[in-house]
Formats: sequence, structure tokens, C-alpha cells
Amino acid sequence: MPEWVDYLTGFCINCTDAWLSQVRRHLAGMLARELRRIGPSADSADPTAWIKGRADVAIRFWTQEYYRLVYPLRFGIDREAAGYGSSGQNRSSGHVGALLRWPAQDARSEEGGSGYETLRLRERFLDEMKLPPILPAAFWGPSSTTGDGTAPVRTSALAADQVGDIAATLYLALYDAAQASGRFDWLHALRLGVAVSPVWPEIEPDIPSLLKPPAVSGAAPLVELARAVAGFFQPGVPGAPGTGSPAEKAAPGTPDPDCSLVASVASLIEKLAAHPPTEEVVEVLRACRSTPLGRNHQASLNVELAVVVGGAQRIKQYVFESPGLNEIRGASTLLDEATREIRKKVEECLGPELVLRAAASTVVFLCPAAQAEKWRETIRRLLLSRCQVARVTTGVAKAKLADFLAEPGAFIGQAYRDQERERFSRQGPHWEPLPFEARCTLCRQRPASELYLFPGDEQAQPVCEPCRRKREKGRRERTGKSAAILNWVQVSARDLLAGRLGPGGKGWPETAVAQSGQSREGAAPGLDNQADGRTVPESEFKFFPNEISEIVGLDAEQGGRHREGEERRRLLAVLYADGNNFGRIVQRLKTLGQQRQWSHRVEAVTQAAVSLALADAIVQARKRSGRSFSHLPVEVLALGGDDVSLLLASSIALPVAAEFTRLTDAEFGRATAEAGEVTASFSTGVAVSHPSSPVRRLVELVEDEDGLLHWAKRAKVAGGSAGSADADGGRIAFWFTTSSEQLPESISDHLSRHFRKESLHGPVYLTLQPFTSRELEFLLDKARQLLSATSTAQSGEGVSDEEGTGNVTEKPGRAASVTGALTRLVTPFVKETPPIAALHYSYRAAREQSAGIPLRLCSLLEQPVADGSSWQSVFNARGWFPVLTIPGRPPFGGIVNDSGTTPASAAPMFTPLVDLWQIVKLLD
Repeated sequence: MPEWVDYLTGFCINCTDAWLSQVRRHLAGMLARELRRIGPSADSADPTAWIKGRADVAIRFWTQEYYRLVYPLRFGIDREAAGYGSSGQNRSSGHVGALLRWPAQDARSEEGGSGYETLRLRERFLDEMKLPPILPAAFWGPSSTTGDGTAPVRTSALAADQVGDIAATLYLALYDAAQASGRFDWLHALRLGVAVSPVWPEIEPDIPSLLKPPAVSGAAPLVELARAVAGFFQPGVPGAPGTGSPAEKAAPGTPDPDCSLVASVASLIEKLAAHPPTEEVVEVLRACRSTPLGRNHQASLNVELAVVVGGAQRIKQYVFESPGLNEIRGASTLLDEATREIRKKVEECLGPELVLRAAASTVVFLCPAAQAEKWRETIRRLLLSRCQVARVTTGVAKAKLADFLAEPGAFIGQAYRDQERERFSRQGPHWEPLPFEARCTLCRQRPASELYLFPGDEQAQPVCEPCRRKREKGRRERTGKSAAILNWVQVSARDLLAGRLGPGGKGWPETAVAQSGQSREGAAPGLDNQADGRTVPESEFKFFPNEISEIVGLDAEQGGRHREGEERRRLLAVLYADGNNFGRIVQRLKTLGQQRQWSHRVEAVTQAAVSLALADAIVQARKRSGRSFSHLPVEVLALGGDDVSLLLASSIALPVAAEFTRLTDAEFGRATAEAGEVTASFSTGVAVSHPSSPVRRLVELVEDEDGLLHWAKRAKVAGGSAGSADADGGRIAFWFTTSSEQLPESISDHLSRHFRKESLHGPVYLTLQPFTSRELEFLLDKARQLLSATSTAQSGEGVSDEEGTGNVTEKPGRAASVTGALTRLVTPFVKETPPIAALHYSYRAAREQSAGIPLRLCSLLEQPVADGSSWQSVFNARGWFPVLTIPGRPPFGGIVNDSGTTPASAAPMFTPLVDLWQIVKLLD
């Protein structure tokens, strides 16, 4: 039986015959539904267009949609956990995102060993806790058995990888011959046959209803050819690649020096030409046989192809040059639309199998070498027509087919380097407003080209064309990517804001998909108020934010009034997450299929993790406070590829960061020796300030060279959590201010001057940052524990020393305030020396025990949280609280070169009170 192994983490799935049979039937039904979506209106008198449309749909199913069924591999959405009791205390089982429950496996037991036979399989992205339909590759590529031949065949390739690789090889190897003969119809028939081959026995009975040759004159021979191709690629067929042909000679995990992929395709052509399936296809096969591939596959190894990379540069400058939410959202949407338009153009003119990546304003695809310059100009034209002022760069790397198949990563990297060279040589658009010209009201950079009447204004304002376009697009796309997120977790905006995310969530009604072969998963979210094939009802529009103030605003239950003191903490957070080691992993990928699989995996995992983290944070905020947000407290700026950018209400920013990191760490896990021990993870930075602060300034604080993201990445490299269970995971750094004036120019300089206090035994550091997900989750649970205790205290804040005399007095009759009490514990650590601060803490702890103070803050700080975690167990710490000694933990995550008086043999000392105090203020 085959054994599929995740090449990144070593996670292994034994695919029994029962499992494979179930998966193949499941996928055959889904593929049949996709083919049926091409209604009669898509048929035409042209057999080439008819067969290409069906081939594109089938290949798109494998090269795009199938990967979204498989990934994320390790986690899903657990509605039962999301719907637990209103108290919201059981955090250990209350996450919306939960690890998948894979059954116990026995590789050599068919009966009762796997437990797969009764399990449900995913039918859509993030489909509850159903299992991914893993269908391992079986046609060609690396495989191995033990010496006695009894061990299962191990492979890291999926059937979808094979479909994409074989189809792309066919297209590139036969393109010139098809163009010369004018017979692209047989080329698309070959592609269609490859696309249905993984599930051919299961889908063959439906072929007469799925493919109706009589509807198009001349289509019958093409269908017969596709049927023959599908049968050829079935394992067990004599001469097929799965039966010990040259396709199986490559050693596991190494490039194929003999290009067995091309040899297998050549074997297909020769076999079909020698034994035509019917007399009707003789003419078609004659065209196939006359190609270099049909005569001698070695000649086709010299076919030249091109890797094309294109996208926008200096995205931050383009997106954040105007401070308004509509302009920011509009700029992000325009970039996404341009990327999707380029992808669509490549799929229409070439094929879906040639697109390797289309995310994060970057497109990577293959094409015949002669077309490379034409595609370069197409990318520039499409991006500039959409975005106007964005700087567009492209890169091209040309290679022989044999060389590319042997080492695709090298040529993809070469194309990126060519793009980088163009980045420094190509000038962006130049705008010079003359002295008598009015500047644009929005960007204040370019000359205005028209007067624009803003909603609510009485007089029109001068704006430039790029800003007007961004603003108009932002207003139309108010739902945008947030709507796609809600649909992925199958909940409406109204239900999510009300905390209803339990069983039965269905989201919005499904819309009819346009008859163009575009499937639900292929549909672009955010276009025409659609999200993944579902329409956002007009009644839901009011829940999507239109201004930054609506992202951070909370409504009370009565009349939209706010509690006293709440207004000052309605803060805005910018969250940015970036992948670690992703480039190194791409360089280690050996095959074209792994390159495509990795690209789709990263996109699916980031989208899933962000969606579940946001849903979890909003539900928990509702359960904790009993109050709902008036609007969705998020605006998604970038979501796809290896970076994530969000605008958030400050109260959910850190919970989102912790949950996102927990889920991505669970997916990528600890790297294996097979992956070169390179672990993938995400570093995350969160900047919090007043909503009137320039968003671009917050983004710079996160992304700049001396910013939060750099801090988190440095800590990852330094091993800032030595000894912890998640030492290989991502890191999270945050910065909290209440106004933009308090934002530091240099984080490392600020830390060294203000977060390091000298004591007799060495320095004490006032922050434990950056955190792992487990550490931040512990601090969040501790903060929730303190806030919950505040609500139970009936009288008195506890202590007060407002005059600074040292005489502590009770203040009965006022609700207990954990923020105020915690502030008084933290202040000495910030303003005094550590011994004085520790003495003050001891005094407070002793007074709590003797005076009967309702809010026993020190006891709450030191005791474990609900799941039993403590400071010692989470941080691997020892010593007396609130000063903890943590061996192996670099101060400030290693971002500052500490040349203080700490003895070489002494472990660093930290106090977690400042971090906890800031988190309490953010959650309160």
C-alpha cells in the first residue's frame, strides 16, 4: 500500500486500499461536478475551444482547488468547541481552530488498523473537522521499498502534483508542433486525458454525460483520445509509468537525470500511435506522432521555456500613501485584482498548469521562451492599467526543458534575481506639481486632476486620478476580503458579532457561478461583492467597517453609549506576519510539483489560520465582555503568500496573533532531516496606537529594519525560548502606545535605554518579548484571569497611595480595578531600581493576606491559570516572582547587544509585569 509523507514535517499517512477507494470516489464526484458547471452556453462550433474549456476546468481542479482540500493538513474548524458555554472559561477546548483528529494507523493491517473507512472527507476549504482527501502520486517519480519489498511505497508527491507536471510538460514540449500544424485540439485532448486519469475508473461511467461530443462537430475523436490517455496513466497498464518503466528509476528525493517525465509522455505518444483507440483518431495521432516528442523524446528535451515573474514593488508606499481606510482598502484590492487578471490571462492563453504562483501581488508562471517578452509587457500593462502609480517589475529566466525539470528551483530563483535587477534600474512614474497647481487632498503628493465630492461634504475637494480610483474601489469593495474570511468559516457577519459560531453556521446563500468554467474555489473573493462564490446580502453591509473609527469602535447594549473611561482605549492595531525560512525551503524543493504544492499550501494555511484566529478572537471577546462590536473589528489588507497584513481593534490583536502562530506552528511543525531540518514558521509584529495615528507610521514600526518584525525574526534565530516545547515555532512582538507621539524611532535603542534596570545581581529586563504562541497565550489567559477576578470583587480597589507617603488606605465603595492596582505594582519597576520594586511588591503581597483586600492581585499573579500552566512551566523559569531567572533566554530576544555587568555564568533575570500590564490594558 502507498504511504504518503509530508516532506516538510515527516507526517505520514498509510493509504490503505479502503482509503484510496474512498478518496478516489470522493474526488471523482467533485471533478464531475466541476465539469458539469460548464453549461451548454460554453459550447461552440470550434472543437479546439470546446476541448480546451473542459481540459482547463479539470486541470484547474487539481492544480488549484484540490490543494485547498488537502491544506491545512493538521488543523480545521471545530464548531462544537466554538459553541461551548457562555462563560468562555474552558480555553483548552474552546478554540475555533482545532487540530485534526487523525486515527491510529497500522501500515500492515487492512482490517481495523487504519480506521479510515468510516471517516468523512473535505468537500470545501476548511470543511469542519473532516480529513483531507490525500491521494498520493502513483504514476511516476521518486518511490522506494525496503529490501524485501514488503514495506509500503513511500512518496511525498500527490496525484495533483503529477497532473500539473505531466500537463505542463505536454504543453511545453508539444506547443511548437501544435502551432506549426494548427492542431491545438489534440494537445488539449491530451491535457484532458491527463486531468481525468487519477480517478479514471470512477469517473469513466459519467463521461458520456460530462463530455457530449455530438454537441460539437469533430469532438468525438478528441474525446476518444482523452479516454485513451486516461487509461494509459492508470497504474498496472503494461508500459505505463507506474509499472517499472524508466519513470521509476530516480532515487527518492533527487532530480530525475533521465527526465523520465518526458520519457513517460513520449511513451504515451508512441503507444497511442502504435495502437489507435479507434479509426477516428488516426488523423489526430498522426499529428502527435510527427512531433519531436513522438519521434524521439530526447529531441524534446531541447525545447526552450521561460520562467516569468512579475509583480508590483514598494507596495507599502502605494497602499499607505493616503491615510483613509477606503484608499488603503482600494489600493490593496486593485493590486489583488491585477494579480488575478494576469493569472486569468495566462490560463486563457496557455493553461492553469503553467501558473506556479499568483498571490501577494506576485505572479510566477511558465511559457514558451518565444513568448517571454510579450508576457513581460502584458504584466506591465495590466498592473499599470489597474494601479497607475505602482512600480511594476518583471523577471525572466530561460532554460531547456530537461534542465528545468531536473532543477526547477534554480531557474525560478534566477527569474526572481532578474526581477530584482529591474527593480533598481526601472524608474517609477514621476509627478511634479507646478506652483500654481493644487495638490491632491488625499495623498498630498501629486497634482490634482479633478474635483471630488466626499460623502457628507458640501464642497468638492481636489484629488488626483490614482487616489480617486483607490477611493472609489475601496468604497465599492467594502466587504472585500473580510467577506471571504466569513464564508470560509461559514458564518454571517451578524452571527459572528453576536458570538454565534456553533453548529449550524451556513454563512450566506450560494450564488450561481458564471458559465465560464470558473469554480467556487477559483472565484476571486471581493469582486462584485462576492466571496468565494457567495453573495453578501445587502442587510450585512452595515456590519463591514467603512472608516478606521468603525474598526475600533464598540457599541454598548443600549443606544451606542460607551462606559466611562472606555473611549481612551479604543485603539487601532496593525498586525503583520511574515514567513521564516520560506525561501530556503523553496530552494530545497526538487520537483515542479513540489514548487506548486508549496505555493498553494502557504496560501491555504495563511488564509485558514487568519480566518480561524479572527473568528476565535471575536467570539471570545463577545463571551468575555457580553458586548458586541458594532462592525467587524478587522480590515484585511494582504492575505496570501507568506505575508499577512491586518488592521484590527486593539482588544483582539494579540489573541489573533497568538492563535495564528499556534495554528501555523501546528501545520508546519518541527522540520525533518528529509526537509534539511529547515523549519517553516511565521514571525509577527503588532503595533497599537490611537486610531488617529498615521497608519503608515504604524506599518513602518512593524516592518522597518529596526521594527517589530525584525525583532521577532532575530529572536527566532537566537532561539529565544530555549527549552520550551515550541522552540522551533514563530515569535510575536508587540508595541503599545496611546498616541503616535509615543512611537519610538528605534526599538532597539528604546529597549536598551528604558527596559534594562541594574541591580546588585545583574540587570533585570522589563520585557520577555518576543513571545512564542504558548507564552503569549499564557499571558492572555493570565490577563483574563485578572480581569475576571476584578468583576467578582465587591468593594474597594484594594490599596491607594496617591500622595506618595507610603501610607496605604482602603477605598471602599468603588469597583475593583485590576488595571489601577497592576499599574501601582509596575510603576516602581519602571521608575525605581529592582530592589525597591521587589520590596514594594512584597509589601503589597503581605498586606493582601492581612487586610482582607477583595482583589488579591499578587496571589492571582503567581497562581497557575485554568489549564494548570504556570510561569515556571511556560517560560522554563525559576526564582522568586516577580523577578524570574530564565536560563538560555537572550534579553530582548537578542536584538540588543547587551554589554552590561551580568556575570558570564548568571542566567538573565526578567520581570513579566510590564508585558502583562500592557496586555491587561489592551483586553480591558
